[in-house]
Amino acid sequence: MGTIELSDLRGYFKELAAPAFEEFWFEYQADIPVDIGRHMFIYRRLVTALFFLNHMTDKAAKQRGAENPGEVIRMVKARDPDAGTALDVCRSLTNDVKHPKTQPQTFGFRDRVETDEDGGNQLPCWIYTDKSGISHDLCDIAQRVWKYWIDYRHEREVAALP
Repeated sequence: MGTIELSDLRGYFKELAAPAFEEFWFEYQADIPVDIGRHMFIYRRLVTALFFLNHMTDKAAKQRGAENPGEVIRMVKARDPDAGTALDVCRSLTNDVKHPKTQPQTFGFRDRVETDEDGGNQLPCWIYTDKSGISHDLCDIAQRVWKYWIDYRHEREVAALP
């Protein structure tokens, strides 16, 4: 018998968010030809990881005594605009999945780059266009959000909003 600790950020990340991201990332980076079935399989893994990672912001808001997750995202953006933008896009995408979609998404393929695993096959990609018209690679967003939370930066001193 054991305990699954989901009440705090560390437990939630360890038990759900990190494994969901790793399941997505290993499938995404695998050097396997991608047909439409595999494309959608990896997309489902991506969306699952983004949902769990997004919920980290909800938990951090409660822990920090913030009014809402948007306040946490604004605090993060004030200190680290790249991480804050990734958290914001993650939140927007998960809201679009849960509710009537408001922002466009496209999908396709891209060549591997230096930061990817070695392989001969292209990688699938999904592009999300935010309300400002800026396009974001959702796989990049997932990795940036994961890196933010794995660093436990939410436990560091956060500057108050001006």
